[in-house]
Amino acid sequence: MKQKINKNSLLFKTSIILISFSVFILLLSYFFQIQYSNFYYEKHKINEVNKIVKNIDMNSIEKYLEKISLEKDVCIEYRLNNGSIFYNEGEKGCLLSYQSSKITKLKEQMYESSQTEIFYKITNPLFNSKSFLFGKRLSNGAYIYINSQLESLDSTYIVLKNQLVYLLIIVIGVAFLISIILSATIIRPILNITRKAKRLGEGDLEVEFDVSSISEINDLANSLNYAKNEMIKTDDYRRDLMANVGHDLKTPLTLIKSYAEMVRDI
Repeated sequence: MKQKINKNSLLFKTSIILISFSVFILLLSYFFQIQYSNFYYEKHKINEVNKIVKNIDMNSIEKYLEKISLEKDVCIEYRLNNGSIFYNEGEKGCLLSYQSSKITKLKEQMYESSQTEIFYKITNPLFNSKSFLFGKRLSNGAYIYINSQLESLDSTYIVLKNQLVYLLIIVIGVAFLISIILSATIIRPILNITRKAKRLGEGDLEVEFDVSSISEINDLANSLNYAKNEMIKTDDYRRDLMANVGHDLKTPLTLIKSYAEMVRDI
């Protein structure tokens, strides 16, 4: 015979709460990782370029640009009045040395612009992929271009989706296991108190309610022990009252009996 699931039990409710919370966290993680990955990735690349420009030391700019272009996998063009110096131009997809009228025109617009910093997100014609071009005019009047590829995250999405599915199954199992352990920790002392409370209701005043590691259950056990002690006192008072009443009634009843016997004899 199948045992019905008690939906009001602590085990059931704890399991539902933990599993729901775990699923919510995973869905929230999925939402931000999948839906906003491109946004955060592009934001990270922009911040990375801003740090590159911010940390430029004009006294050793050429050594710095050569070093940072290799470390950050970006290609850089340092444009002076008498020509340009390229750094890491051999990087895959670098557009700064690419002979294209569109790219050349865009670079000229950036150079002639009155804006100090310009950022463009463009399509790389070499690989038909996303790329960005950053331009900034330096304090010495020179101009710096920084180009970097925006990697496609499609394959990463697939891996993340598969990972989240497996992770969801694992988390649900762990949440259910934790709910069983948690419920057992709480339920065991409650069931013990319930059994002893029934014995107390049946008149067993020798029962003792044990305390546990949970303060709320300790309060309940102490309250029931107090109630039991008061019941013992009440029972003692009842016995004393019955004894006193019995003693007080015994004397007049004995006299009445004696007079009744005397009347009967007469």
